Amino acid sequence: MRSSTKMTWILIFAYLCLSLIKTFTGVLSPTIVMILNIVLLVGITFFHAQAQYGLKTLGIFFVIVFVISNAYENMSVLTGFPFGYYNHADSLGPKLFLIPIIIAPTYFVVGYFSWSIALVLLDAFDKKLSGHQVWSVPLVASFVMTMWDLQVDSISSTIRKIWFWHDGGHIFGVPFINYMGWLLCTFSFFLVFALYLKRRSAKDGKDSKDQMPIDQSHWYQSVSTYFILSLPMMVLPLIGTDMIVSDPTGKNWNTMDIYQNMALTTIFTMWFVTLISTLKIRDHKKD
Repeated sequence: MRSSTKMTWILIFAYLCLSLIKTFTGVLSPTIVMILNIVLLVGITFFHAQAQYGLKTLGIFFVIVFVISNAYENMSVLTGFPFGYYNHADSLGPKLFLIPIIIAPTYFVVGYFSWSIALVLLDAFDKKLSGHQVWSVPLVASFVMTMWDLQVDSISSTIRKIWFWHDGGHIFGVPFINYMGWLLCTFSFFLVFALYLKRRSAKDGKDSKDQMPIDQSHWYQSVSTYFILSLPMMVLPLIGTDMIVSDPTGKNWNTMDIYQNMALTTIFTMWFVTLISTLKIRDHKKD
C-alpha cells in the first residue's frame, strides 16, 4: 500500500471522528467545525489525488473551482442569480469581495470527491475521458455534489444562520432556484476541468499518471469520504432540539421537521449513490 494511501485512510478516520464528536457533543461552534472540516478534507484530497492526478492537476482543479464558484457566488449576492438573494454571516470570517474565503475550499473538496464518485458511476475509473464522458462526467458530478448541498442548506441557513436568503424559500427557508443554481455552478467548473483533462491528454499523449494502475482502495476512499459527509444529517433527528425557528421573512419552521426531512433526503440521494458506487467498485475488473 502506498504511503499516500495509508495517510488518506488515517485522515478519513480522523474526519469520521470529528464528524461524530461535533454532532454528538455540540461543543464546537459551527464556524470552528467548518474550519476543521476543511482542514481535514483538504488533507484527504491532497493525499488521495496523488494516486490519480498529481499535485499540478489538483492545483489546476482548485483554481478552476475557486474562480468559477466565487464568481457565481458574488454574482448571486449582487443580482440574485443563480442562487437567489442571500448573504453569509460575518462569523464565517474574512471575505474575497462579498464571499467568505472558506466557501471556495468547501466547493473544492466536496467537488473533488463528487468528481471521483462520478467517475465510478460512469465506469471511467482511471481511464482518460473520451467521447461523451467529457460532458457526462461533469453532469453526473454536478448532481452528486448538489445532493450534498440539498441536505445542508436548510439546516445551515434556517437553523444555524450561517447564511440566509432575504426572501426565504419554500424548502425550509431555501428557494428552489438555489439548487438549480448549484447544478449550473458545479457543472460549469466540472466541465472546464474535463476540457482541461482532454486537452492535456491530447497534448501530452500517453500520460504516466493516467496510465498508472489505481487499486480499489483509492475508489473506496472516495466513497467513504462522501458517505461521512452525510453522517451528521442522519444523527441530528436523533439528538437535535425540537423548536421553532424563523427565516428572514418571519416564517416559522419546526427544526425537527427540517432534521427528519433532510435525513430522509440523505438516505435516498447520498446513501443511494454510496451504495451504487460501492457495488461498482467491487465489481470493477482491470482491463
